[in-house]
Amino acid sequence: MIFLPYTLASQAKPKDGAPREPPSSPERPGPKPPPPPPSPKNPGSIKKYRGNRTYSRQTPLTIKQTKCTRTQEGKVCVEIKFNQNINPRSLKNSSITVDGITLDAQKDISFSKKGDTIQFVVESEKNTLEIKVQEVLSFNGASLGIVKINAGVEDAK
Repeated sequence: MIFLPYTLASQAKPKDGAPREPPSSPERPGPKPPPPPPSPKNPGSIKKYRGNRTYSRQTPLTIKQTKCTRTQEGKVCVEIKFNQNINPRSLKNSSITVDGITLDAQKDISFSKKGDTIQFVVESEKNTLEIKVQEVLSFNGASLGIVKINAGVEDAK
């Protein structure tokens, strides 16, 4: 019953017809909100990933398509598409070799929004690249194993 007069007074119309400002709520000391959750295990190892983190059905992880496009003189953009979403924490630069050379730690590997395609740029003048992918996991735990691909390089249109 304490709030009844306050509610009735706030519903009353002003006499001069001017719009009424909403009444300010009295400040009440109350419990403080809980602190934010702790950060992930190792914030320094977080990879930027905007994909759909869902588990796929129990199918083996395979590579569906590989596309290599020459973007500039001496630069080739490599795109690898998998049959299901891959776990970005399982993919390291050491998981991919191009012509026998492991990707540098400074190379960026981009993920598609869906999470089933990766993309990176390498320096090469060759028309065919030998790509080896290994130690990649999907969200359902399926492992890729070692896959070697010979991919032709297309010129950008």
